[in-house]
Amino acid sequence: MPGFDEPAELVRRASFGPLDSLHGAFRRRFPQVVVARLGAPTEFLVVTYRHRGPWRVLWDDGDELFIWASGPQEGKPVGTLTYVERTAERVARPLGVPTHALRC
Repeated sequence: MPGFDEPAELVRRASFGPLDSLHGAFRRRFPQVVVARLGAPTEFLVVTYRHRGPWRVLWDDGDELFIWASGPQEGKPVGTLTYVERTAERVARPLGVPTHALRC
């Protein structure tokens, strides 16, 4: 990990995009789901809950939609960035995550 005394050009810059937004929605709504951002050059989220998964979710820039890249609904759209919390719920349901629990 770069130190504070290293030149700025050596410090890795993090991008914040649609996959980061969906990842954040999972952390807020469903912290029990394991979510990781992986892949190069095509990035995706890998989601796992208990014995289900790992399944992948991609962001499609052209259609501006999150798409299932694996799992039982592979190839189907799962939601939009505008309603990212709802999208997280739509990903969580097929994994068997209880989505009706009260939020604090």
